[in-house]
Amino acid sequence: MKRLKPIVILSLALCASQAAFATSAANEGVLTRRISLSGLDLSRPADAAQLYHRIQSAAAYVCQPLKGDDLARTMHYRSCVKGTVSRAVADTRAPLLTHYVVSADTRSFAQE
Repeated sequence: MKRLKPIVILSLALCASQAAFATSAANEGVLTRRISLSGLDLSRPADAAQLYHRIQSAAAYVCQPLKGDDLARTMHYRSCVKGTVSRAVADTRAPLLTHYVVSADTRSFAQE
């Protein structure tokens, strides 16, 4: 198995695709959040779950400038978080993390 990169970086620039939101993001600067993988063994389910929650938290942080009270901004924020989480999970190339995310998405969908 390949060694994992020690840090995952999430960036708002990757998800700010709509012109109105991209303009405001550019004015505020690009937010990034580093997530350390140090101390995590991604072959253990508990560590994969912990990393997933760290990624979700970081994605919410970098997408925060897109959050708003109206429906359009809320939908764009949610899309940003989901896309950012997906990219970060894919970048880790950790099968157990990917399995955890798919399972979490399936449970979430079943509850709706």
